[in-house]
Formats: sequence, structure tokens, C-alpha cells
Amino acid sequence: LHLDVEFSGEVLPRDTNAYTGLFLVTPEAIYETGRANANGAAPESLLRSCNETTPPVVERGNLVIARPVPNASGACIVSWAPQAQVLASVTRLRKGLTRIALFFVLGALVIGYILGYLLTRPLTILTRRVKQIRKGDYKSPVPLVGTGEVRQLAAAFGEMTASVNDTLTVLAGTERRLSLACKAARLWLWQHDLNSGAILWFDPGADKPRTRTVRFRELLRRT
Repeated sequence: LHLDVEFSGEVLPRDTNAYTGLFLVTPEAIYETGRANANGAAPESLLRSCNETTPPVVERGNLVIARPVPNASGACIVSWAPQAQVLASVTRLRKGLTRIALFFVLGALVIGYILGYLLTRPLTILTRRVKQIRKGDYKSPVPLVGTGEVRQLAAAFGEMTASVNDTLTVLAGTERRLSLACKAARLWLWQHDLNSGAILWFDPGADKPRTRTVRFRELLRRT
């Protein structure tokens, strides 16, 4: 503030809310001039230390700042306003930033959920199909799900499953023909374990083939 004191304190300019006052500070007392009434808003310590570097203070819920009047020794202009009114714009800005931050967080959560769903759903379907294959279901097709590399993985997995199913079909036909041949020739299949000395054998032509374990002498006797 810069004032050339050429007027009476009675005509001191003030805002519409009368939040500005002119004080004369002397060693004996402090005089408040003008029509504005501070009502104790300006503490004596602030008026006594009135200079260009005096920081604002909070007094009775008001934010108070004091500055000396150039060319007028002891004159100090004080301006005060309710702290809530001064910080209203900051409060609104903080609330606005909070709403924006909340919006971005919710948006990130929604986007993350959608991306997670789009990525994990195809993998869940493929995992379910793997469990079916583990139980012996090689005939059911592998669904083409997902996009990009996940879809390529599903396609490769489907081709592998179809190849395994074809191999198992051929192997089953071969085993069926071998079983018919063994049954017609009345042949047994056997295997000798040199470590334990046991002989594993079974009749592939039987209605319910099962593996049996015998010793070599018993095998000779049966033969």
C-alpha cells in the first residue's frame, strides 16, 4: 500500500464491508481513526510491529495484515477479513481437485476392471478346457476367445488338441486290431522286470484285460 497522507482520517477510503482501518501508533497509545471500527480485530502486537515484512496473523477468526503508511510516521493501515472468506477460493479449488482426483481414480478402476475382464475371461475359458482335457475330453473343440496373442494361443491350443485326438483315435484303432489278433491267436503279452524278477502279463483278448504279476516259475508252469 502507498498513501500520501493528505486527508483526514474521517474520510479514509474503505471497502463496502468496512474491513479496513487507519491506526496511529505512538509510544503512549494507539489511536483508531476513520469510520471503520476494528472491534479488536487488529491486535496491539501487530500494530506495534507494523512494517513492510510483518506477516499476516489470525485473530478472532479474521486474517489480519498491517502495512505502514509512507511519509507518515506511526500511521499503519490494517485490513482484515474473515478467514473463511479469504480461504473460500482455496477451499473451492481443493474440493474441485478432490472431485477430479476421485473421478480419475474411479475411471482408472473401471478401465482396469474392463481390461482385466477382457484379458482374464479368455484365459479362464482356456483353463477350463485344459481341465476337461486332463479328464480325457479331447473331442470337444477349443473355443477361439480373446484377441491378439491370446486368440493365437487359443487357435494353437485347439490345433494341438485336435492332433492329440486324431492320434488317440488311431492308437485306439490299433489297440483294437491288436486285441482281436491276440484273441484269435490266443496270445499273451508279458514283460520281465530284471530288478525285481517279477513278470507282468495280461491277455489283450480278454473281455476285461488286466495286468497280473507272477514269478518266472509260475509263468513256466502256466505256459
